[in-house]
Amino acid sequence: MKQWASAYAQMGLRVHPLNGKIPLWKGWPDKATSDLGTVAAVWDVQPLANIGVVTGRYGERYLLVIDGDKPHGSNAADGTATIASWQMIHGAFPETATAQTAHGGIHYYFWVDSLYRNKTGLHPGVDIRCENGFVGGPPNMMDGLQYQWLKAPWNTPIAPANSAVLAFLDPAKETASPAAQGSYSGPYSMPESVGEGQRTTEMIKLVGSLQSKGLSDAAIRAAVHEENESRCNPPLSDEELESTVFPSLGRWQKGTAPYTADRMRGSNEAWLIERLKSKPKTFTFDDAESLLRYFAYERSNKGRTSGSRIMFVSEEHPPIMMHRPHPRKELLEYQVKQLIQILEQEGLL
Repeated sequence: MKQWASAYAQMGLRVHPLNGKIPLWKGWPDKATSDLGTVAAVWDVQPLANIGVVTGRYGERYLLVIDGDKPHGSNAADGTATIASWQMIHGAFPETATAQTAHGGIHYYFWVDSLYRNKTGLHPGVDIRCENGFVGGPPNMMDGLQYQWLKAPWNTPIAPANSAVLAFLDPAKETASPAAQGSYSGPYSMPESVGEGQRTTEMIKLVGSLQSKGLSDAAIRAAVHEENESRCNPPLSDEELESTVFPSLGRWQKGTAPYTADRMRGSNEAWLIERLKSKPKTFTFDDAESLLRYFAYERSNKGRTSGSRIMFVSEEHPPIMMHRPHPRKELLEYQVKQLIQILEQEGLL
């Protein structure tokens, strides 16, 4: 811990020792220090003490931390989801030093030009720390779990707050923008694998993207459940989806022209196209057949096309030959890419 506390002090940040989250020093706001010798001496005596990083005044500027909690214990609100949803509507925060807390919450570090008071519940599940405040710094331990940097300050410096951050800090002054009035701006491409700390954010982005394409709520729910199971590690529980992700269904108006293809009207088919474009590993032969039927293809079982080799024919487009995997249901990677290529060539995607 001494090495970490010294690294923060070397950056000019004031630190003080903690027992869990409780300061060990009475009068810590005045005693917290960035003096390297003092820091080394303190953690030599208390090598396992957690690290408190002081927020508030640093010369002519102020360090402010936006603290998004994850549901645990008596805290039922998901601040990380609140922050993600807010940014999609009002604008993105700048890239800055960002830490994940022991229970999966998030700390965004920013420099601001004026002093903000500490506030609990600024938004659902979101607090801020600034005046006479502090936050725990990685690699603090809580309940056997560790804080960690998602974007360490020596790689991603603490950024000055932009207009989106300042608006977030003052909800009473939020002004409506085209996004705030209900539209979601994309595009969005979901990562192949989503780990803890990012699952809720990515699922909410998926909801917004599918809303913009005009999918029904039922289709969006089905898509989210599918992608959650196939891409999130580990998947969010049904209860977590209901409490943290699906409330975002009410945040955006549905798009009126989900795709450029004139024939795209059915929400299930729109979802299948969205999935196919993302090249998932879980796209099945039955999914492909459903999509081809929507594009007026029919299965042909004539001649040598019977068995595992299936031909789909259309009056408007060249036939498509596909091999039905067995015993697995999912198409192989090359089959997914091949199907995308064919449909794009025919102007169907």
